[in-house]
Amino acid sequence: MLIANIFFCLNICSNNAFCIANDAMKLGVKLSAPTPQPEKYFNDLLHPCVRFISGGFGGHEWWMVASPYRGGDATIENPILYYGDSRIGGLPPLTWTSAGVIEDTPPSGYNSDPNIFFDSNGLWVLWRENGTPDCISIGYVRATFGKLTKDGINFNTKKFFAGEKTGTQDSEMCPIVVNINGTIRLYGSHYQFQPIYVPWGLSIWDIKNNDLVNNSFIKTIDVLPLYKKDFDFWHFDMFQYENTYYCVVSPGSADEILLGKSNDGVNFKFYDTPLISAEGTGASFFYKPSAMVNNGIFYLWYPVMEKGIAPRTSRIWMSEIKFVDLINNLENNGIVPGVVTSTKSYDISKNEVQISNSNFGVSIVASKPTKVCVYSISGILIYQSTEKKDNYLLKLSKGCYVVSTEFNNTKILVE
Repeated sequence: MLIANIFFCLNICSNNAFCIANDAMKLGVKLSAPTPQPEKYFNDLLHPCVRFISGGFGGHEWWMVASPYRGGDATIENPILYYGDSRIGGLPPLTWTSAGVIEDTPPSGYNSDPNIFFDSNGLWVLWRENGTPDCISIGYVRATFGKLTKDGINFNTKKFFAGEKTGTQDSEMCPIVVNINGTIRLYGSHYQFQPIYVPWGLSIWDIKNNDLVNNSFIKTIDVLPLYKKDFDFWHFDMFQYENTYYCVVSPGSADEILLGKSNDGVNFKFYDTPLISAEGTGASFFYKPSAMVNNGIFYLWYPVMEKGIAPRTSRIWMSEIKFVDLINNLENNGIVPGVVTSTKSYDISKNEVQISNSNFGVSIVASKPTKVCVYSISGILIYQSTEKKDNYLLKLSKGCYVVSTEFNNTKILVE
């Protein structure tokens, strides 16, 4: 068992220099998960989604879906389903076997972001399509589709689950279907692309009667997770342990993975300290993690870029640690989840507005008259004005807000 319980350690970085690791976990082991059609996919995999099915499904307890993305080639970003068998003691597999490519390369556009979900009907494999003929034919720019299998071999006809009709934003990126206290929901990473690029957190989609066979998801709420400054919520996974919901997430740069928690499955607060990071491990490109707790052990699956191979190629790795030790590592480092909550600003020109939290409100410093909008965490506009002063304070009640100007969007926590 690869139990790691070291919080501060010294590692050799990729440039052979020493770096101080400020991670809660250590780099784990590389798994064996060869792709079908190696001449097309080159055994490259990222964006894993791993699920454990107690009692087994199709003769196996462990299932994973992942997608190739060798050299950033979106034409091969197809969902590939894998199965594995427990090792002695019920430990997760180190070797995975492909059950097949679930959706092949479309004539135009591309697939992405696979996810799996198990219910009484069987195993669902979902993925997102971007600009494909199947999207366009039903009036969507992007959409989440899925197929159901009752044996892990044969699959039903592809079914639509959720979609975006505009190219200016997307709220079902990295779709994750989970059961939250008896309610099946789809969670998506929410991004605005125009007129400026900014992460808006999570979108939550609900489905009538928990019926994935006959119904599709409808977006019901947008929420803003609380995480450290300059982090952008990109690709993620969720799981439940005991009475708490957890989320692991990597930013767009894929250089670290954070852990967040929630009591209601809606409002997540993230620890500042990474589970793993490029700085702490010398590895890179952790493009979308997956995680769970099984028998008291926290397992983290993530891709790692192979060194010295061009074009860029990734393999799936796994790290593990006693969950109680992981939480102690995070909390005993003096990190309180969600204390620092400003998001990274994405500027369309030179940043001429500085936004920061201050006593009893938000401090704004601007070099010219600036239109300022303040939104609640649920996206409701609560303040709008064109300010002519160079330096001023907006007084706000305690809470989390998004302050939007012509040049940036910043999430602020007023305490």
